[in-house]
Amino acid sequence: MIADCLEISVYNFLILVIWFNTNAFVEYCYILNIEKFTKAEEFTNFNIDNNISLHYTGFLQLNYDNFFTRLISCPICLCFWLNIFYLLKHQDLLTFASSFCLSLFLFYGFSLIYKKTNA
Repeated sequence: MIADCLEISVYNFLILVIWFNTNAFVEYCYILNIEKFTKAEEFTNFNIDNNISLHYTGFLQLNYDNFFTRLISCPICLCFWLNIFYLLKHQDLLTFASSFCLSLFLFYGFSLIYKKTNA
């Protein structure tokens, strides 16, 4: 159970860091040639036209405000639903709760350190 909790927490932590702290998703959209479908090209043009460095999730919330974009723009919400996905596999509420808390602790701890070192 502890190993499952750690594994799930690390996976969620990596997903959250990549999604919220990098532009990897946008870069891969260009590489895979799906920038029109994911609005990555519109996001890039929006940042250039407005001379800002808005993150992709902020762009989605600003221009396409709906339940789904709010869901993927909120670290707590996204972490919760990622853990629900793992709950379906492991079917253990204690692992779900533990990995949810640990994932968020790791993500927010990393984000705090990341912001302090890049400020």
